[in-house]
Amino acid sequence: MADRSYGSRFWTQFEAWLSYQSASDDGLIGTATSQMRATVDCLHGTPEFYARALEAEWYNANARAAYEKLSSPDVAVTNQSDKDVQLPKIAMLDEMVRTLMMKHTAHLGPMGGSSTNLNSSAGGGLSAVRAAGAASTCKIGGLAELLENCKILDKLDVALQWCEEQGVDSIEEVREVGAEACDEFVAALGLKPIKKKLVMQRLSGSDEGGSPSK
Repeated sequence: MADRSYGSRFWTQFEAWLSYQSASDDGLIGTATSQMRATVDCLHGTPEFYARALEAEWYNANARAAYEKLSSPDVAVTNQSDKDVQLPKIAMLDEMVRTLMMKHTAHLGPMGGSSTNLNSSAGGGLSAVRAAGAASTCKIGGLAELLENCKILDKLDVALQWCEEQGVDSIEEVREVGAEACDEFVAALGLKPIKKKLVMQRLSGSDEGGSPSK
């Protein structure tokens, strides 16, 4: 829903760019016309050519172009901190999509079907995208990195809940408390045996396993 000010504001233009994007092995790309899910309705007597201008501005803008456009000083935002926080996430999102889609395509193989289907469980799927997005804003120091390193980023919500309940601010605090805290953390994740051992190794800083140091 666009009015005359839509094309000059940060959040509305960010919204427009995202609405024109689709996931691919090359990251975020303009959505094929046959799969377009974005429509623009002009409000308050705004001429229809504004809708066409909006599409022309953002449809073929890759992540780099989106960053450059949105970081421009003439793009208005109420709180400058919004730009400072959100702009770096454009590249992160693009890279995350590229990585997940390449894994998805590799899992399916040459006869596996469309590489743009993120609803499949293969390659992490939509849940992995959501988890990776959450990881970029995780406030528990070292938590997202630990889970990603162990390929269990889908356990982020459970891990965050445990950390909040225990008053933990970082994974380093869990290590400092010792083996008992590490055991409780790993148990809360509900992992299978091999993953449990892997997480314990990462927590202890050991490649051979063993108990975490106190």
